[in-house]
Amino acid sequence: MNPEVIGPKQITLLGMAQLGQNHIDKLWQMFEKNEKDILNADPNSGYELHIFPEKHDRTSQIVVLAGFAINKIPADIPLCLMVKPLPVTKYAIFDYHLKDGDYVWINNQMENWLSNSLFNHHLNFSLQRYDQRFKGMDNEESIIQFYIPIN
Repeated sequence: MNPEVIGPKQITLLGMAQLGQNHIDKLWQMFEKNEKDILNADPNSGYELHIFPEKHDRTSQIVVLAGFAINKIPADIPLCLMVKPLPVTKYAIFDYHLKDGDYVWINNQMENWLSNSLFNHHLNFSLQRYDQRFKGMDNEESIIQFYIPIN
């Protein structure tokens, strides 16, 4: 699996956040109730940001943000939403076809590529992009893009 490498690129997200990976579907549902108030965003592409602690293992709590990428920070942001500018970086973008395997499978694919490439995963986050190719987690034809920050 060979990703597309882009950047350096700066991405700014506007969305809702929670601590932990439980019930991310409910986070998206809450965000969707407020998405009509977001200007300067592409409503056809949702982003899910996972921020990991500097020193983490599989039991560490992470912060998850569900939202849109914006090209300009609005003057009036609803109180329940937050802006998160991400550092300027290059990204390795992996297309994950749900029919190919589960999250363990895609994580192994990304780790294998990184270990055999000239790049390193250098920031403590990952980003998932959901566009028109995503048809739901229960549809094996769905595609999710994983953006891995690299240097």
